[in-house]
Amino acid sequence: MRRMGLGLCLALALTACAADEPEAQQAAATERPAVQMNDVSILWPLPTGEEGDLLLGPDGMLTAEAYEAAFGAPGSHQAGGTPAAPALEALRLVAMRIDPCAGAIHDRCQAEVRLVFQPVRESDAGLQADDSAVHAFYALDADALAATVERMVELRRAGGDEHLGPLAPHPRMVAEGLSGNFATGLAELVREVATPDRLHKVTLMTNSAFGKAWNFSGVDFGVDGEVTRVTMAHLPAGTEVASFFVGFQGDFGGEPPFSPATVGPDDLQLLGNEHVAGRATDDEREEAFAALLRIEDPSQHDPETTDCASCHAAQPIRQLVAEAQFGFVTPSLTSSVLPADDLAQLHGEDATVNLHMFSYKGRTASIHRRTVAETAAVIGWLSR
Repeated sequence: MRRMGLGLCLALALTACAADEPEAQQAAATERPAVQMNDVSILWPLPTGEEGDLLLGPDGMLTAEAYEAAFGAPGSHQAGGTPAAPALEALRLVAMRIDPCAGAIHDRCQAEVRLVFQPVRESDAGLQADDSAVHAFYALDADALAATVERMVELRRAGGDEHLGPLAPHPRMVAEGLSGNFATGLAELVREVATPDRLHKVTLMTNSAFGKAWNFSGVDFGVDGEVTRVTMAHLPAGTEVASFFVGFQGDFGGEPPFSPATVGPDDLQLLGNEHVAGRATDDEREEAFAALLRIEDPSQHDPETTDCASCHAAQPIRQLVAEAQFGFVTPSLTSSVLPADDLAQLHGEDATVNLHMFSYKGRTASIHRRTVAETAAVIGWLSR
């Protein structure tokens, strides 16, 4: 597709503002969309050896002023005594996602780029990421969205137009390294797009309780620079931190697993504690599993309808409790525009409790089912 054609398609699509159904009937057509999964959800490979210094830091994207406004001075504990945000200078960019229509299920349509930063450190195997993350959101207008997607496609096609397959550490960067043409062109694009004046939200995940609890918080930045705490859906008014606790034995025995408890219609408290789930009836477990699948479905839930802890914990609870212990079977993802092999979940099977939806735990790439579904929805949205 020519540059002008893709730009026109995106400009027209911006008038639609409706999310693609990730569970829609699988497309029979064999022709793939011009935009691929790895064009809109990009996971940097964690380098080894001399390329360790080539991961981008937050300079020019996330300022010290904005970071301190969100999480306090360096070393400041967060609400409830949860751990401080990672040191800004330790953060490195590990993932980028393009969302052309955030808020679509609420009849809104805000285009944005989302960046995931993690603190990284050297190990014998290469760089590894700590079990924490910072998520930065940058608002785009229609022209910036179109230009960003076009540049991503052009960067990929400059090295050949082969199909890159399902989500994974970006195959072009894996093949070329972080000093290759694709990675260096992508770094330039990210710095052009993710500018401080476009930053409108920052969220934080930290790890505590000897590695057995994960805490989620965040702030919104207003147009005049005012900072407000992110509202937690279906949690008590004034809640600043939502947490998931797996239990000190690491056996999904947290009491309670989610704190504070949600009052929303879809609740993972039962499946989040395997002992409580074991005492429940079959009907109660089935109802809880259906709620979990809804939380993982971006056409039914987003950050305005479910809390961050439930969203991030859904996959490990599904895999390690619902499937492994109670025999539940998760239906395959489908898409109206993508073949089934594009929706394969190459990463996500992890014997540890891994709450990273599109980033790393140590050197393990983590790509949750919901991220695959969201990316497929983006492709469907752009393809219209």
